[in-house]
Amino acid sequence: MRYKQTTFDNILKNNKQSIIEYLLSHIDDSRLSPTKEDKIELDCPYCADSKHKRYKMMINLDWSARVKCYRCGKSVSIFALAKKLGFYNDFISFLQNLTAYRILDLKNIIHANEINNIEENNANENNITKFIKEHDIFPIEKLQIAYKYALSRVCGRKSEVEKYFADEKYIYIPITFDGQIISFIGRIYNDDGHSLRYKTLTVDSSQPVIGFFDDVIENYSINELFIAEGYFDAFAINYSIGSYVAIASMGKGKTDSLISLITNYFPISTKIYLTLDSLEKDKNIYNNNIEFGKKLSKVFESVYIVNLPEGDPADILTKYGPIYLKRCLYDNAIPLLKYTIKNKLFRRGC
Repeated sequence: MRYKQTTFDNILKNNKQSIIEYLLSHIDDSRLSPTKEDKIELDCPYCADSKHKRYKMMINLDWSARVKCYRCGKSVSIFALAKKLGFYNDFISFLQNLTAYRILDLKNIIHANEINNIEENNANENNITKFIKEHDIFPIEKLQIAYKYALSRVCGRKSEVEKYFADEKYIYIPITFDGQIISFIGRIYNDDGHSLRYKTLTVDSSQPVIGFFDDVIENYSINELFIAEGYFDAFAINYSIGSYVAIASMGKGKTDSLISLITNYFPISTKIYLTLDSLEKDKNIYNNNIEFGKKLSKVFESVYIVNLPEGDPADILTKYGPIYLKRCLYDNAIPLLKYTIKNKLFRRGC
């Protein structure tokens, strides 16, 4: 279901010829359509019968670069096709050089385009379309109060908010795992004094709800992983560092399942920075940090506790800005053992 024109549509419109030339040079057995302007025909990599797949797939560059095979019916985004054909990272670098967007913002633009261009003839995407209709949620721009609130939580980054949904009380952030939307995390913006602060609309209960997990996996390069509790805390860290290095556990009670998950994806040499609330915000944070940290240290060689001086990462970003938050994250990172000893001395009043 097509919801709206996205920022990626504008990138296509302003750079169409360059993108066409790039795709033709990176996709074997591709050609400009002899009958349809600004469309590329190619051999379908998804068709099982290779004898009858010649030029049956088409990239439509007029509308969000959707890709469809008219033999097997496969419908995907240009980015899914790039992953399938092995030039995804190069394509992202090309778009970054073409547009001068930061990688963080470009990734958000891509995700927003994916979410706002759901195809009803794709089985999984059709389920998401039905889910959105059944829960009566809308693209966030349709509710300006919700849109303004969301922008206030992400330092005005429209590329981040573009993928959100909303209703009359909550903004909803789509959470993906392995490229599929598995839930919408709701955050109240229009508080009536009776509703819960957070709510979750679950699409697939069999998958873990971890904010930014797909993004971090795709961009893992600096051997560091920050673990925050809330979605906006992880956003604040990623925004301040300028790359996807932080995931959101979406609650303190999921430590075992989270550790089990990241153990399968990250090497034991990864530096883990546990970045929860400050003591000012959570009086029991020492115990939470030590308990979580000890579990992490059974798997990972280097575990640090980020001993925030106040608030949480989202609060610090809003109050002091990204440069201060980045410095705060690294300057207040304490090895787990040292943090544990300091906590014991603190409790003894030494």
